[in-house]
Amino acid sequence: MTRALLVMLVAAACGGQSAPATSPAPTSQQEPGAPTAKAAVTTFMAAIKSQDLDQLAVIWGSKDGPARDVTPKDQLRQRELIIQCYFRHDSYTVTSDVESSAGMHTVQISVTWKDITRDTKMQVVTGPHGRWYVNNMDLAPLQPICAGQNPTK
Repeated sequence: MTRALLVMLVAAACGGQSAPATSPAPTSQQEPGAPTAKAAVTTFMAAIKSQDLDQLAVIWGSKDGPARDVTPKDQLRQRELIIQCYFRHDSYTVTSDVESSAGMHTVQISVTWKDITRDTKMQVVTGPHGRWYVNNMDLAPLQPICAGQNPTK
């Protein structure tokens, strides 16, 4: 994958938002978001593992709420598929959870898929009703996972 394409994919995955999408019905009765920053990461990674794009759309978001409410559905699905590629995993560990400012945490995780282990950071923010959302993530360290190869071998 060329560097320019990778930059475009990252920008598309984490970039701007336009007109709200029509929201699909929630996949569960629980509120969007999570009660804590760490729970948001746990729910996010569980949605990736189970390939549940509807659950991903209610845990990934911003201070304005879940991504499903602020991103057109076609863009949302494209971004989710990119995120799913980078964050696929056999296991992961939360290695730190630090409040970086009021209403924002930086959570570091170690992601393992097959024989590849990489560390990356996520920003998790509070949104409506005090719920937490995975807002931004550093995809670059996880590129070997998405590409399916370990460059150190």
